[in-house]
Amino acid sequence: MHTPESEAANRLLIVIHHLAVDGVSWRILLEDLELLVSGLKEGGITELGQKSSSYRQWYNALENYGKSESLISQKAYWESSIANITVLPLDKEYEGEIKASDTGNISLSLGAEQTSQLLQEVPKAYHTEINDILLSALAKTLCDWSGGDNVVIGMEGHGREQIEDGIDTSRTTGWFTSHYPVLFELNSVKGEGDFIKSVKEQLRRVPDKGLGYGVLKYINKDEKLLNSESPDIIFNYLGQSDNILSGSKWFSMADEPAGMAISEDYIFSNKLSVNAIVQKGEMVLHWTYSKKHYEKQTIDKIVQNYKSNLELLIANCLIQEKSGMVYTPSDFGLGSEISYAELDRFLTESYNGKVRRENFESIYRLSGLQQGILFHGLYDGGEETYIRQLSCNFLKVDTDVFHKSWALVMSGTVRFAALIMLILSIYPSNVSIRLQS
Repeated sequence: MHTPESEAANRLLIVIHHLAVDGVSWRILLEDLELLVSGLKEGGITELGQKSSSYRQWYNALENYGKSESLISQKAYWESSIANITVLPLDKEYEGEIKASDTGNISLSLGAEQTSQLLQEVPKAYHTEINDILLSALAKTLCDWSGGDNVVIGMEGHGREQIEDGIDTSRTTGWFTSHYPVLFELNSVKGEGDFIKSVKEQLRRVPDKGLGYGVLKYINKDEKLLNSESPDIIFNYLGQSDNILSGSKWFSMADEPAGMAISEDYIFSNKLSVNAIVQKGEMVLHWTYSKKHYEKQTIDKIVQNYKSNLELLIANCLIQEKSGMVYTPSDFGLGSEISYAELDRFLTESYNGKVRRENFESIYRLSGLQQGILFHGLYDGGEETYIRQLSCNFLKVDTDVFHKSWALVMSGTVRFAALIMLILSIYPSNVSIRLQS
């Protein structure tokens, strides 16, 4: 659309149905459009790069994933999630469909300074992602509202997970998405720091970032999941829209509205939805609610409570960040083995005259041998169950060299195994040595 000379730029309107593209696809299309325009302006040939996997290849990968043992093993997790779905408090009873025309909208914005803190400083405190903080505030708000300790929140993700070698969707346009319920159990949580750690760990335990739920439900046709109710609320963090056209030579966002995004007859599956996005340097949360179930005043109060909780979490992270990062089990790949509370207790114990947290660099899983030693040590009450023995023979040993070598082993300068391998490579076997530890 050509604008008057008084306007700095013309307008380009692109409309594509959501069935055909998702948010990531828009980024891909706009990047390609930028390259094409640049190529035309410079009079050269534009190279758009290698094509990634097709949408059909992705669907075939989903079918294969649906037959895998790793997916089948997720059933118990998802069944537990849907079994704990409870109804949030209602202003009005209504059993019918919720159309777009039956919904209201309230928007909440964080200022530029708080948004900058949320994006850049807050993650350093507890090694978190933006989603962890936004959902911690939401889970706390909903629990305060309902008076319960547990809440199930519907989640929406980008759905482009790596489930099969050779499948690459980084440059694939289409509608990829994942919808799945997450049960947040917060009955033993106290304080903002605990809320963040608890929600973070529970999110890390979601298998394959929720992709398996939709495959089990819609491809495998799992009966329990097909007949389950949707959570009352769904949450989606859409990322930073400022990055979509950042650095573009030819395009920028227009101020004019693009028109209605959905038909007024569109049916909603949830009574409440929260969509978060960073726009023009500010975090904006769009709350959509069913007017068949809620009064505007109720949602206004919930939104304000959410803002207060989010600000408390941000403030807690800024204070904690000055003291150093707090680690949780998932940071060491131990999210399914121990709780954050158990790790906290371990790291705050005294060790060599200091708090253990100040004495360690990292934490690793036990090797197979170490697991066995630990098991038998605990089982036998500390008895020295494991005895390792090595017997070998040496011929024509230079006793002076051997004594000096053994002294190096005992001083810790070289490893015993390295010494034995060296000796065996030099001498034929004949002399017998028996060692025990």
